[in-house]
Amino acid sequence: MDKKFKGFILYSLITGIIMAGFSVGSDDLPYVGADIPFFYSVYVYLAVTINSLAFWFILSMVPGFIHATNLKESILFGGIFAVAAITFYFMFGGFPNNAIIWYGISTLGGTIGVATGYLAKRNKYILLLLIPGFFLQLLRNGTNSWNYAIGIAHNLTICVAILFISIYIILVREKKRNVEEN
Repeated sequence: MDKKFKGFILYSLITGIIMAGFSVGSDDLPYVGADIPFFYSVYVYLAVTINSLAFWFILSMVPGFIHATNLKESILFGGIFAVAAITFYFMFGGFPNNAIIWYGISTLGGTIGVATGYLAKRNKYILLLLIPGFFLQLLRNGTNSWNYAIGIAHNLTICVAILFISIYIILVREKKRNVEEN
């Protein structure tokens, strides 16, 4: 088997298991009060962050950016990655009656994510598509999510991601402008 496919399969298995485990954990979190141990608060933060659609999309971009050599391959990788991740999620959390719908939605999101990752190798400006997704995640979280520590940490992570993407795109644009001037 080709080294590229081994790397993709390994990434899909490890990342899918991690994503599924934390997402199921996030779905089953009890009410988190003010007096929780530090390590549990870290776990809750990771679970809530990894269970967000924006984070799942970013993790689906990685195989396209690293492993895919063309757009068709990235779409195939996206489907495989999404099916693996959602299967682990169902294995850990139980298969719902509407699992086929989740497979369809996840496969669509995975193929778009991996294709976006592949296209980002060619054109860094494609990363600007992440910013509206992050804003949608903030809107989905709502204003109440700013009232407790885990929600604040999660929302700040999203804001920092928006900031980093914006700075990265500005740096890419400046570098391109400097190359064109010279």
